[in-house]
Amino acid sequence: MEIKLVTGYENHRWHCGSFQYSIVSAVSDEVSGSYYYKDGFAVMADATSLLCFACDEQKYQMLEAEFRRQIKAAEPQRYNQITAIRDYYFKNSPEKKKQIWLIMDRPDRADDNAEAFFRYMAERAEPDIDLYFILSRKSEAYSKLSRIGKVIEPFSEEHKKLYTVADYMISSQMAESTINPFNNDLKYFRDLFRNPKQIFLQHGVIHNDHGSTLNKYNRDFFGFVTSAKAEYNYLLSSKFHYTEQEMWLAGMPRFDFLYRNDKRKITIMPTWRKFLTTRVFDEKSGTMIWKVNDDFTDSEYFRFFNNLINNEKLLDAADRYGYKICFMPHVIFLKEAEKFAHNSRITIYNYEKSYREIYAESSLIVTDYSSAVFDFSYLRQPIIYTQFDFDEFYSKHTVRKGYFNFKKDGFGEVTDNQEDTVNLIIGYMADNCRLKPEYRERIDNFFDFS
Repeated sequence: MEIKLVTGYENHRWHCGSFQYSIVSAVSDEVSGSYYYKDGFAVMADATSLLCFACDEQKYQMLEAEFRRQIKAAEPQRYNQITAIRDYYFKNSPEKKKQIWLIMDRPDRADDNAEAFFRYMAERAEPDIDLYFILSRKSEAYSKLSRIGKVIEPFSEEHKKLYTVADYMISSQMAESTINPFNNDLKYFRDLFRNPKQIFLQHGVIHNDHGSTLNKYNRDFFGFVTSAKAEYNYLLSSKFHYTEQEMWLAGMPRFDFLYRNDKRKITIMPTWRKFLTTRVFDEKSGTMIWKVNDDFTDSEYFRFFNNLINNEKLLDAADRYGYKICFMPHVIFLKEAEKFAHNSRITIYNYEKSYREIYAESSLIVTDYSSAVFDFSYLRQPIIYTQFDFDEFYSKHTVRKGYFNFKKDGFGEVTDNQEDTVNLIIGYMADNCRLKPEYRERIDNFFDFS
């Protein structure tokens, strides 16, 4: 069969002039000879159509040989490296005796839902599952996780080989450039890289509009973990194209590891801004990263939070009531932490400080739009949302406004300027940072599990 895309209206028909193959497609027209094979059939792509045909073992081997000739022509220096990964798949995929589960948070950091899930599965020690956690050796968590299970280097040859034969790719991160080790070499492995069923554990409770990034045609998750009925219903709406089979209302794994060890800390913990970064290829890690722009310190974002953490009225009140002001930049902005003013009365956290520890020790968290602070609410602790750049954030960042209205549904007060934010924080400190009854009721009604 030759499949073309045709648009029809009344008596008129238009043939699509060209196809664009998305990240979830197992074929593309990037490399001549590329193909996808499954269950006795093959699919090949060109710019205007798909070719589908019956394919026996001999034809299958001929397709692979032709594809390799095209790879050698395009990548003569790296041909052996690329084909070694394909050889690994053909040799090991039919002979697997156990399922292979790859689990990861960020390449250089754990401390999220994937680490919690990995610990849980390591304790269960299922005999028919091989677990692998993907994490850089440079990470603080590498040694401790290595003691409980297998840990492999992200984007390494081992990672790439295991990815082709894995049954599940389970992660708290949604970015394909984070969880898919092939990156720029994707065109040579499209037929293999969709093999692992991707399970999205989430990085936080979804409350903004992620319809353009998380829909099934853009990510195609096998399982999608949710924590609240409102979130679950939102993700089952028509814009996402998922069904109840893929949407799992189960709560995030890391909730099981939350605890309290109050040390009277007020933690200011904003999210990042896409418009203050640039997407670049990092030669060192071999993957795409968000690089913070050189003019970061000239931004309204930097000035607002730099002034807030150094506000004399706030710091004096913290001294008076016996609290410590702490600042946790978003992980993408952590490398810029040294640019914020270093006042001896504030603590600026770095990579070594885990979010779980921050939630345990904080009496109050001040954020802007972060989904990560739902964990703190889960502990029934107070939050303040300071949203000085509301319109800019929802027009220039990666998300748009979703079902969650901060003023009507949020778990704390919403401010839009520094003076009101400082006064609210001081008011909470004066009241021993007690969660107000109206916000307790909202939290209790929001989460399906406690």
